[in-house]
This record gives sequence, C-alpha cells and structure tokens, in this order.
Amino acid sequence: MGIAALLALSIDSTTVRGEAQKIEAALRQKFQAFVLRATDCGAVGDGQTDDTVVLNRCIQTLPVYATLDGEGREYRVSTLQFKSGMRFRNFRLIKAAGTANMTSPVTLDGRTEAKADVLIEDVEVQGRRTLETGLVTPSAEDGGRHCFRIVGRISNVVLANVSGESCATDGLQLGGHHATLSDEPEGLAVQNVVVRRAKFNGNRRVGIAFEGVHNAYFLDIEAQANGRTIAPGAERTAGAHCAHVDGYCFGTGIWTENDHDAAGGAFHDVFFVNARVTQNQTRALYAYSNSGPNVHLFRTKSGLNVLDSRLDSGVFPIAGNPMAIQFASSSPDGAGAVYSDIVIERSTIEGTIGARSIDGLTLGECRMAQALLGYIEYFDNVTVRATPGEFQSSLWLRPDGTPGAKVVYQ
Repeated sequence: MGIAALLALSIDSTTVRGEAQKIEAALRQKFQAFVLRATDCGAVGDGQTDDTVVLNRCIQTLPVYATLDGEGREYRVSTLQFKSGMRFRNFRLIKAAGTANMTSPVTLDGRTEAKADVLIEDVEVQGRRTLETGLVTPSAEDGGRHCFRIVGRISNVVLANVSGESCATDGLQLGGHHATLSDEPEGLAVQNVVVRRAKFNGNRRVGIAFEGVHNAYFLDIEAQANGRTIAPGAERTAGAHCAHVDGYCFGTGIWTENDHDAAGGAFHDVFFVNARVTQNQTRALYAYSNSGPNVHLFRTKSGLNVLDSRLDSGVFPIAGNPMAIQFASSSPDGAGAVYSDIVIERSTIEGTIGARSIDGLTLGECRMAQALLGYIEYFDNVTVRATPGEFQSSLWLRPDGTPGAKVVYQ
C-alpha cells in the first residue's frame, strides 16, 4: 500500500520527504569513493569545444558505482549516454545546436536494456532552443530534444540540485515509453525516482513530462514559462517557436499522457511538494489518457498528490475556462474511472479545475483565486475541505453511468 492510501485524510509533506530520502539514502550507500575528473579523461570544458565523444568514452569506462566529476566547468555536448551504477556531478552542459531529433544532453535510455542506480547532482543543462531547427510536431516526443531524457525501464534514479532550461522539447522527459503493457504499480516501467531542488523553465514544450511511473517524488521544483513561443516571427519548425498542433501552442508546466490505447501508461504514487508551476503557455498540470477500463490489464492512474504548491492557468488560458489543472480522457463516457485518489492540499490555485472520469478527488485547505472552482464530468467521491467556491457539472454521473454522488464539503 502506498503512503497516499495510508494518509488519505491528510498527507503530510514531511512524511513524503522522508520516503524520498529513504530512496536517495539507499542509492548513495551503493557508491564507492572513486572519482574521475572529466578533464582527466581529456575533456576540455571550455563551453566551446564539443566534448560529446570524450565524455561518452569517460562514461563507458567509468567503474561501476564511481563518480564522474565535471569540476563545475562548461561542456558543449549533443547527447551523453548514461549507464547503470554511475554518479554524474558538477557539470554545466550546453547543448550543441543541430537538426537531429532524440538528442538530449543527459540521456538514460532503458528501452532496450533496463537501467538502474543513477545519481545526477549539481548539473545544469542549457538547451539553447533558439538554435535548434528542423522540429516537426506532432511527432515522437516532438523532436525528443529534451534537457534530461530518462525513458524505458528505469529504477532508482535521483536528480538533485539540477536545472534543465531552454531545451527544444521538455526540461525533463520521464517515461516508460510502452516498456510495459500492465498498469499494475509494480509492473510500471519507471520505479523509484526522486527529483529535488530542480528547475525546468523556458522549454519549448513541457517542464516535466511523465508516463508509466511508480513512486516518483518531485520536491522543491519549478516548472515555469514552458510551452511558449519566444520569437513571434520564428518558423514553426524552429526551437524559438512553441510545440504546436495545427498552429495551437499546447505546452504546460507538468504533463502526463499515455499516447496509446493500451495499458502501461499509468502512474501510481506520484508526489509534488512545494512546486511552483506558473506562467506556462496553458495550464499548470495536464493529464490525458488514451486508454480506459475497456483495455486489457488497465488500472486507474492513481495516487497523484500535489502539496504545498502554487499553480496557475498560464499566460494563454483555454478559451472560456482558464483551467490550472485538467484531467482528461478519451475513454467512452460512463465506461468507468480513468483516474483515482487524486489529492491536492494546502496549495494556491489560480484558475479552475477540470476533472473527468475521476473516482476520488480531494481538495484540502487550498486557496482558490477563481470564484468557479471547477467542473466534474463522470465522477465519484469528491471531497472539498475548507475551500471556497462550488463545482459545476454538465453530467452528474459516476464513471459507471449511474447518478453521481454529490460533492462533499467538510
């Protein structure tokens, strides 16, 4: 049972932080004292020389559970391929501009071979998105030019004191990428991830994107000014333009979506504590599901918790409904719940909440900046504690299509 279930009435941030600390402490204990400096491998670290080849060679020859230290210098790179059992620290990475997709300075790719036990700390990635060209959207990962690309079967990863800014796709892409076809928590592709003291700002599409994740902790993070065009006259295939569909910029601060009609894209026990998710193109948090109860081995996306945070509806709110938080689904109306056990507590929300096909939504002691709290379609078990405003609903039905439960105010 996850800690969300154990603390359903009120989730304490200190307890959440303690669980994240256990994951990080267990990982740190595995590392040996050996440290290899990047310059001793032959890397230049002047911010001008392309150090990609040298640093990748350093990584591949690094002993298991050893540390590669960048000494705080600047390294221009295209893609660094990380491996299991390594620590990467004290780097300032500058993205080498180009037209090639799936080029991310920090890449941990577990699609073919599972990766585990990776510690990344004191690392800055500057994506220089204005120099990237040849981006075609929508496409796989909208070009896949993230700051941090962590995909496939991944476990026990910590990112501490990091930043990923101005990249041509996402700041952090954390995704199972169809690596499993089960939505059971223990079967999801990405397990036990801690991201703390992190900034993912000014990226072309999303600050943080995740899919197929179990036990993920995002503590003291920023995801601001993502998804925006930064040069109004830029070509739509250029990094200075936003990620778009039919000319519509859709980027957000936090995005979770499974883009296939099959199991494997769920989330379970995901925690955001002290997150500032503001001034993005639209919405602070957007969840979408292409799968539903009719899919084999489907399980609801559950246990998403937002605590002690600030979220808004972005600089270009959705017309007619400035949503800060939206849960959406392509599942047929009345087919059953797609999301469950969603908790938002002690947070400031500047915008409305859209919630569809949810069984269990708790808003506790939140400060709302809108008179209209939000709307619910096909829902059950909505609890509001000490929160002003009222829900509106176009269809007061439970996920199974029977008459819906009333919102409970406590």
